[in-house]
Amino acid sequence: MTSHSHTTPFNSPLETGVRSLAILVAAHPVAFDLERLVEMDYLVVHSGDADGPESIHAALPMRAGELLVPG
Repeated sequence: MTSHSHTTPFNSPLETGVRSLAILVAAHPVAFDLERLVEMDYLVVHSGDADGPESIHAALPMRAGELLVPG
């Protein structure tokens, strides 16, 4: 009997890594420390909080706490 593990790329470290990579590529040659990168990632995910386009994740009431949780 074989076991197949199916991992979704959404809401995962892979998704966070791809977003972080996109931020770093777009900002090149400017460098960000980890704290700034986390803040930028939050704004990508919750762009509606900064009067941007519709957020890609749901507008949960306690979403600001995401800034305190490591990816």
